[in-house]
Amino acid sequence: MLRDITLGQYYPVDSPLHRLDPRTKILMTIGFVVAVFLVTQVWGY
Repeated sequence: MLRDITLGQYYPVDSPLHRLDPRTKILMTIGFVVAVFLVTQVWGY
């Protein structure tokens, strides 16, 4: 079944991440983006 999926096509999956509240996922995404821009070195502070 995974061979027939095109890019951008919805594939229903039941996982802990998919069951999270959408607001939580948005806040986690924003936090990740901010962290990516704040990191100056890969291996440390």
